[in-house]
Amino acid sequence: MANNNIYRFRLSGVEYTLCGDKTPEEMELIVRIVEQKLDRIQQLTPGYSTIRTMTLAALQLAEELYDVRKDYSDMLSEANIGAEYDLFHLK
Repeated sequence: MANNNIYRFRLSGVEYTLCGDKTPEEMELIVRIVEQKLDRIQQLTPGYSTIRTMTLAALQLAEELYDVRKDYSDMLSEANIGAEYDLFHLK
């Protein structure tokens, strides 16, 4: 049963609300990961718009997710387990 925890935060001057089964502490950590990614991109490309910066952050985080899924899938294949799971299937 999913808890409906709510976490409110600001990101690049915009207020957001997350709702889900993560604890507020987990949601805060997720937001901090995104903030760190945005801060790093802003440092490297100070002239980029907020939209462009957020798009690049999303693409970089998606790349990191892809790499982790691939590594996990490779590990399962090497162990000869998990062949029936498609870790790259988008839901």
